[in-house]
Amino acid sequence: MAEKQFDGIHTGHAPRFESWFWYFQLASWGLLLCLVVAGLAGAFGKGVLSQSKVQTARGDHVEFERLVRFKTPGAYRLLVVPSLGPGGKAAELRLHISGALLSNLKFRIAETTPMPKAVEPSASGVVLVYAPDSTLQAFPIELAFEPRAIGPVQG
Repeated sequence: MAEKQFDGIHTGHAPRFESWFWYFQLASWGLLLCLVVAGLAGAFGKGVLSQSKVQTARGDHVEFERLVRFKTPGAYRLLVVPSLGPGGKAAELRLHISGALLSNLKFRIAETTPMPKAVEPSASGVVLVYAPDSTLQAFPIELAFEPRAIGPVQG
């Protein structure tokens, strides 16, 4: 880099370096702005980008957060359309929670709303049994949990 001189004195002006550094600063500020906007939108925790919803053809759906923070409460929200059992009454609803989700000790189910009628162990997890009141409405269930370990969870 050739520095400019004024009357034989080095002025410290290196236009090529300054041009490169200006572009570097601009790119850095752009990256920081993108990170802040992504954080506010929920890319790193609670927010719009973190929310997800899965729906079945029957009308059942589950709402959950893709990203949860260590020791920060989260929830699975289920809306289940009860099936009709004998006599036209709503059949009991059985919700299976995978043993992989529970046995790796990464999640602790803090509470379930409403309380299940029964809890049954199964070979591959736990079954929560509910008795829906009405056949006409969807049955809401909320499972509150807290992550107990850091890292991805399968199950």
